[in-house]
Amino acid sequence: MGILDLPVVDIRHLLLRRPSRHLITRPLKNIGGSAVHYNGDATDIAVLESAEIRHLQAIAKYHVGKIWGYAQGVAIYGHGVMYHYAVGASGTIYWLRNQSDILWHCGNATGNNTTVAVHAPIGGKQRPADKQWDSMIKLFNALADDRGFHAKSKTLGHKEWNPSECPGIPLMDKIKTWRNETDRLGRYEVISPDGANVRQAPTTQAGIAVVYPVGYQFDVYGITRGQSIAGIDEWLNSGDMRGFVHPTTSRKIA
Repeated sequence: MGILDLPVVDIRHLLLRRPSRHLITRPLKNIGGSAVHYNGDATDIAVLESAEIRHLQAIAKYHVGKIWGYAQGVAIYGHGVMYHYAVGASGTIYWLRNQSDILWHCGNATGNNTTVAVHAPIGGKQRPADKQWDSMIKLFNALADDRGFHAKSKTLGHKEWNPSECPGIPLMDKIKTWRNETDRLGRYEVISPDGANVRQAPTTQAGIAVVYPVGYQFDVYGITRGQSIAGIDEWLNSGDMRGFVHPTTSRKIA
């Protein structure tokens, strides 16, 4: 699932911009990860899109008015908001800048040149709302699918690119926990009238740990090769860690 499959709200036209010769673009093939940011100070968390948009407009105004450096003694002002996307407490994903724009967001040239900046309008000790975090994960995965990088290992907090408090302890902890979670390969439902034997090894010679009844649904977190049955030698690793299920007994539902 890519970015076009997500319900993204395009507000690029609503955000302040400044014409600048310092705006550099990149081929999309150069994107190799995501960088996560927060607001810094605690915010008045809004769940209405109109309030979230006003907050993002204020950030854009601040970034445009900020001096980011100097070139031969001349101040360099921002050319727009320095995040490509933002995800609000409502779970809404906002499109802020083109992915091809190289933005000054993480204090590291490689990070700026190769990542997509994702902002969460929270700060201080505030934690992302459940809907917000769910949408952030969907966005991270969609960006990874589109650009061909591994979502979990290539999604970094600002502080992992350059010394900073950003994206805050609560959000950074969320990212680290997500990285350590085993990727779910899918959810399955038992279709065999006799149920599905969950074996202690991927072979019918192994003991049965439990029998999932017909209609039972279970998560799968891995595939292990074992005894071939009906020409299939790949067994499903059950998410409850009970053992191995042969896919002839079940069907994938999600």
